[in-house]
Amino acid sequence: MTEKHLQAELLLDCRNFLGEGVRWNGALQKLFWVDIERAELWSLDPEDHATRTWTLPERIGSFAFKGNGMMLVALESGLHEFDPETGEAKRLTEFEPDLPSTRMNDGVCDRQGRFIVGGLDEESLRPLSSVISYSAEGDVSPLISEVGCTNSLAFSSDGRKMYFADTSDRFIYRFDYDIENGRLGERVLFAALPEKGGRPDGSTIDAQDHLWNAEWGGNQVTCYDPDGAIVARVTLPVSNITCCTFGGSELSKLFITSAQQGLTEEQRVAQPHAGSLFVCDLAPGGLKNRGLPDVLYAG
Repeated sequence: MTEKHLQAELLLDCRNFLGEGVRWNGALQKLFWVDIERAELWSLDPEDHATRTWTLPERIGSFAFKGNGMMLVALESGLHEFDPETGEAKRLTEFEPDLPSTRMNDGVCDRQGRFIVGGLDEESLRPLSSVISYSAEGDVSPLISEVGCTNSLAFSSDGRKMYFADTSDRFIYRFDYDIENGRLGERVLFAALPEKGGRPDGSTIDAQDHLWNAEWGGNQVTCYDPDGAIVARVTLPVSNITCCTFGGSELSKLFITSAQQGLTEEQRVAQPHAGSLFVCDLAPGGLKNRGLPDVLYAG
């Protein structure tokens, strides 16, 4: 199969330091994402380009929407419930309090509404952190240990496969996932990024069970079919691509976050829109891939 090559366009020149965790809220028809290092949550109405920014009490790695308008947010020290109306955050859990060099990072709900979230080691991506599951009842269960930097968490459309990458290496893995109890089964290698390319960062799954992975240092989002073959690439004018999600009224637009973090001064000059928000409309490119509605946290 011939690979499709697409280009992303600048949508919002926000120049986040570490833009991440982008999600589409179908009920509000708005896009939400974070600037981790500035402890900011952002939203955008793609129709009129109106934006809003909240400053959180700690750096924020990821989040999930709740049905009551509240949000579950993964702050650096643990999970919190966040009220966008008041800006108040209520602590729910602690995350690895005995490991001062780790913080929460990538997170996503499984198809049953559990929040799956993992951490990273900020000193040198040492295999110190973990991935956990947070149930609707507020129970915490360990899933993966010895993690350097959690990324690429995503679930197949039927919920029976979970994707995961540790950005300290170049591999994306796929686990069997028990939807009844939320436990992991067999792990297999799904994709290996080339040595001279980028590293796996945030991912999303489309309705055809293709995995779209943002490549840190790779200038692109790569689309893999369910067997791990590359079927499309979306190139960007910035190098550190961090996360992607489908949105828009038809879930046919791929929204992509990026970062200034990790760039030299020379690279920042060459990439003036690093850290900004980009979009790729798949329909004009002939792709029929569409996203899946975002899963709400069940708690």
